[in-house]
Amino acid sequence: MGESILKLKNVNKIFETDAGEVQVLKNINMTIDKGELIGVFGKSGSGKSTLMNMITGIDRPTDGEVWINSEPIHKYGESKMAVWRGSNVGIVFQFFQLLPMLTVLENIILPMDFCNKYSKKDRRERALLMLKKLEVEEQAHKYPTALSGGQQQRVAIARALANEPSIIVADEPTGNLDSKTSKVIFNVFKQQAKEGKTVIIVTHDNSLKDEFTKNYVISDGQIIN
Repeated sequence: MGESILKLKNVNKIFETDAGEVQVLKNINMTIDKGELIGVFGKSGSGKSTLMNMITGIDRPTDGEVWINSEPIHKYGESKMAVWRGSNVGIVFQFFQLLPMLTVLENIILPMDFCNKYSKKDRRERALLMLKKLEVEEQAHKYPTALSGGQQQRVAIARALANEPSIIVADEPTGNLDSKTSKVIFNVFKQQAKEGKTVIIVTHDNSLKDEFTKNYVISDGQIIN
């Protein structure tokens, strides 16, 4: 703890709509350290998803700065951002977003192919290692549709870890799982934080608040805690 990995400085986000400008984020300031397990809470429409898009580089602030590992990602163009994101940020989506035409193993190899990390042989070995770590190695050659929701979520996490990112961002990662499976999945994220990854989880589950090293509550585009 104590080594800052992520800083948002006076971040604002305004969207142009037919009805005029809508400000979704208002003067957001955050500092997150390496190895922290962060919870982001807020109602639907509060700005949580837009905030996550700032952190992952999926979107850019209207004004303000986003620094990750001392890099000003708010200044990056699309091509540079895509390569940077693939190597530095692991994203776990609420609905998994595994590619159905690829096997589980191929889904995990894909981000390594995209970023041209590791040799082809090492990519396969690393993908299998990730699956073993998440205890779904026996699913390697199946297609995602053959897996349960909990298994698909583990595969999605394995894919997010494939390029050894320093930051993992998960959007409602347990929202579609039963309570037992949710606990198992959450423990996976806790273990990643213990191993030095910075894990940021968007969730509606207030029962998890005591599990995080730091919580942010967003309301009407502002951090209120």
